[in-house]
Amino acid sequence: MARIALFASGTASNAQCILEHFGYLQKAPFPGGAVSDPSIRSCEIACTISDRSSSGIHQLAASAGLPGFLVSYRSGREHAEQRIRAVLAEQKVDLLVLAGYMRLLGAELVDTYAGRILNIHPSLLPEFPGMHAIERSFHSGNARAGITIHLVDAGMDTGPVIAQASFDRTTIASIVDFEKQIHRLEHILYPKVVEQVAKYIDNGQWPGANLYASGLRESLPDCYRLEDTHT
Repeated sequence: MARIALFASGTASNAQCILEHFGYLQKAPFPGGAVSDPSIRSCEIACTISDRSSSGIHQLAASAGLPGFLVSYRSGREHAEQRIRAVLAEQKVDLLVLAGYMRLLGAELVDTYAGRILNIHPSLLPEFPGMHAIERSFHSGNARAGITIHLVDAGMDTGPVIAQASFDRTTIASIVDFEKQIHRLEHILYPKVVEQVAKYIDNGQWPGANLYASGLRESLPDCYRLEDTHT
């Protein structure tokens, strides 16, 4: 069973949805409390990692009964990532899931886990990479908007796209409602992509498997469209 490390810097809402999806936390409106039946899990969350003491992921880890690690970058990225690599080796992690982790990963860490680091971005990449993607997407005037889940490489939001989903942008008048729709789509799709990738890792089919053909399309509400990104 694939072992996953969850990375987050901020509120960790995507991390929470992943923990709920795999049964480590009860679904809202009853958050918190680790489940007692591990048989419902299709993968293992090995640990959580954050670069900020204020991140919501620390309380999530405590509620789920998981080891949580705070990694300081005060001495530089190289020193911080030495600590991260040690944690990942100690926890026997197979898949890194970045869920709002606001750090670029260094080349050595990316190379070590090549093809096994997932990130989520709130735009249809390659449009609007980097910071403030939601605001830039909203003000672009594009007819459709959405999210991207991609593999991490040495660049900023430049890795191979493995899943994208979109919605009709023209029906949304305010940026507040637009942001809510982006996050709702993230919370639906990311846990399902993580689950599918973990299964492919277990079966020796990753990287290279076609997520578009894996049933993800049928799992989305009708208001969303899964884009065919497989090449």
